[in-house]
Amino acid sequence: MNKITAILILFLASFQFIGAQNLEGHISYKIDFTVDDSEMEEVMSMMQGSTMDLYYSNQFSRTDLNMGALINSTTIMDLGTNKTLTLTSGMMGNFAVQSTIPVDEEDAEDADFKVTLTTETKQIIGLKAKKAIFVTDEGETFEFWYTDDIQLNLKGQAMMSQKGIPGVLLEMVIMQDGFKMSFTALSYESKLAKKNQLFSLDVPEGYTLKSAEEMITMPFGN
Repeated sequence: MNKITAILILFLASFQFIGAQNLEGHISYKIDFTVDDSEMEEVMSMMQGSTMDLYYSNQFSRTDLNMGALINSTTIMDLGTNKTLTLTSGMMGNFAVQSTIPVDEEDAEDADFKVTLTTETKQIIGLKAKKAIFVTDEGETFEFWYTDDIQLNLKGQAMMSQKGIPGVLLEMVIMQDGFKMSFTALSYESKLAKKNQLFSLDVPEGYTLKSAEEMITMPFGN
């Protein structure tokens, strides 16, 4: 599960949308889980009904991840100031982390994965999706369906770049040790409402401010 979590965090961190003029949108996803291990069934039941929402505008991006009854996470990025806010709520409490967006593009050169782009295509939510094969340095393989119909500048993002996957996620399947997690896009909208509220970097009331190092060492992250 730790590897799955690490891959998911890497994937989510890759979504920094640097916009062209009048660029904005919202993609919603469902997340499904299956597991062969009967001991994990209780945890899986808590994660059923999970969803993910991606929002972006000229200067901002936001990812909302709802892992059923287990944990909720929101990451908001201001690409003008390189500031980011991550909000996490769950059984351990409500926490906020303020940080800056890495801007060192050398990370893409040293990425510990390999991406193979294929010619296979299909339609997902009315968009042309292309298939990519994602292989980690440990030999684990995942399918990744993306679209370049939505024009975004993904420069400097290890997974989403010319060295990685040149497009936006529409479908992904992660399998490991009898555990399967799949992301599937459900809808796409090209307009956003209440953008000031949606992309606010203010820490909401009821959240405890912590450093990224403190969050990593919390029991849930181990």
